[in-house]
Amino acid sequence: MESLSSKKVRLGGWVELSTIDWPGNLSFMLFLSGCNLACPFCQNGRLIPMDSGNLFSIAEVEARIQKSLQLLDALGFGGGEPTLQHEAIFELALWAKKMGLKVFIETNGTRPEVLRKMLESKLLSYVAIDVKAPLRNGDYGTATGKLSMASEVIRAVRESLRLCASTQVPYEVRTTVVPGLTDKEESISAISEELAPLNPVYVLQQFIPSSDVLSPRLREGFPTSREALLRLAKKAKEKGISRVFIRTREHGMEGL
Repeated sequence: MESLSSKKVRLGGWVELSTIDWPGNLSFMLFLSGCNLACPFCQNGRLIPMDSGNLFSIAEVEARIQKSLQLLDALGFGGGEPTLQHEAIFELALWAKKMGLKVFIETNGTRPEVLRKMLESKLLSYVAIDVKAPLRNGDYGTATGKLSMASEVIRAVRESLRLCASTQVPYEVRTTVVPGLTDKEESISAISEELAPLNPVYVLQQFIPSSDVLSPRLREGFPTSREALLRLAKKAKEKGISRVFIRTREHGMEGL
């Protein structure tokens, strides 16, 4: 039988001391390789292939986190889509909790069964779920690069949202506002109308072009302006979401 210390995790990288992924907490962020979506605006496009990044043993990763342990509040899982490597994140989350760290996850919401198990096991202290676009087949298919799977993806995301809303674990919903894709008032209004009954924290994020962005057109574009985010955040509040924030590179997290 394989020992826990010999199990592997495939990582695209890590940030040893992050203050931005979970504001208010100093986090060690692991970015897991592999994603089941292909969002054209993805800013970690190099991590989409399941064989991207490098393999590490769980013991190696734990040892690296251990070096910063006295400074840390939390261990965070991002990606890629971390729930695709569910065995690895379970092992690491269990270890982190034993070390006195909080654990949070950034997810696209397509694996509600993994999210449910982690929540039921009391491994998570915070969840951030992406809602890429209005939860309609055409919009979500375009935003995720998975038109043929849109209805299946939407069902999973809705289940993940309901799951988080039904627990006592704090969570937030994030939408990256992408020029020409999700920067219209109608898009944010449609998302907000669906989210309002769940009463989440809702964060509108700035899109920032980089060489890792999947779409060549968006790669050469411009960051979403703070003014556009503020305008759309006001629309979200009008639709009944009380806790709305924007996040930009220049100003960090700002509440309305």
